[in-house]
Amino acid sequence: MNLTRQLEHAVTQFDRMQEHVHRINPKRYYNQYALGIYLRRVDDVVQAVNKGANLKDTLSLAYNGALLSFLLKHFKL
Repeated sequence: MNLTRQLEHAVTQFDRMQEHVHRINPKRYYNQYALGIYLRRVDDVVQAVNKGANLKDTLSLAYNGALLSFLLKHFKL
C-alpha cells in the first residue's frame, strides 16, 4: 500500500475512533469536519516525503496532539 493510502486509512481510523468516543460520551467534543481537514493535509505530507523530507518530521509539522501520537504509533516512528 502506498503512503497516500496508508495515511488516508490511518486518519480515517482515528476519526472513527473519535466519533465512537463521542457517541459513548456526548460531552466529549467531536468535530464532524475534522476528517476533511486531516485528508487535505495527507497530500502535503506525501509531497514533502516525495521531495526527500523525513516522514516523522513532516507528520509533526502537519498534525498535532492525539492524532500525531496515533500516526507516529501507526507508522512505528
